[in-house]
Amino acid sequence: MSEKTIKNQKFCSCGDIKHQPVSSCSCLLIAVVLSLIFIVLLRYLAGIMVWVMIVMVIAVVAYGIVHCSVKYVSLKDTPGANITLQQLGFQPDFSVYLHIRQTWLAFIIILAILEFIIIILLIFLRNRIRIAVELMKEASRAVGYVMSSLFYPIFTFFLLTIVIAYWGVTAVFLSTSSEPVYKVFNETVCPHARETCIPEVFMHNHSTDCPQSECLFAFYGGETPYHKYLIFLQFYNVFLFFWCANFVTALGQMTLAGAFASYYWAPNKTKDMPAFPLCASLGRSLRSGFRKRCMHYACVLRTI
Repeated sequence: MSEKTIKNQKFCSCGDIKHQPVSSCSCLLIAVVLSLIFIVLLRYLAGIMVWVMIVMVIAVVAYGIVHCSVKYVSLKDTPGANITLQQLGFQPDFSVYLHIRQTWLAFIIILAILEFIIIILLIFLRNRIRIAVELMKEASRAVGYVMSSLFYPIFTFFLLTIVIAYWGVTAVFLSTSSEPVYKVFNETVCPHARETCIPEVFMHNHSTDCPQSECLFAFYGGETPYHKYLIFLQFYNVFLFFWCANFVTALGQMTLAGAFASYYWAPNKTKDMPAFPLCASLGRSLRSGFRKRCMHYACVLRTI
């Protein structure tokens, strides 16, 4: 490979890296816009959209049954296609199984059972589906009044990032806080054998009573109370990480619940709604002692 080709590849790689954040932001923006469009459509066309999606699922499964049936029939006269899976055994190349009729027969049976279950559930749960459609319409209206709820997960993600960073820094600090431990190794009788020592001090103070002894490195660790209970500190750090992560999640759920509760209990949605329902709900969640105690105890139970 020539030097010019290598330089071109490096230039292309650098260009891809430079354009990657832009493309990621574009994809994120497109996802936000599509989500907003979907929420607006749910407000006016929730029933149609839900039933269309249900019909599409049934149609896709039915197409799968037809496709597998066609493949099953087309392999009827193919040599070697009538052997069983037991006779074939395990093959590292899974495409081999697609040349056997029994594989497509299994696909037909699985898809037929799935189609039957979906249709039965649709027949017996049609009233529940209607209720769910009405709930989706009301939820879409609520999101329309509390638009800031669409961006609140960014704040939750930011808090979770801080929690993960704190846990990682603390875990690394605890893991690297060990110290070299030196022990007395003797060839003759020495009253300080196997004791912890300091090389510089040992050579000056005990060179006469232990002439053939040395203060050598034994292991990394430590003999202070801090080093003895280091493993328990690591367990406590993990426990604290799960507790903080659960607390951030619970805070987000309680904040969103309070914001939508202000919408639900407002007699006049346009006049009685607070100006910033999400910020007001977050303030109530942080100020209320009862809510904080509930979140604390719930996070402890979930962590345990």
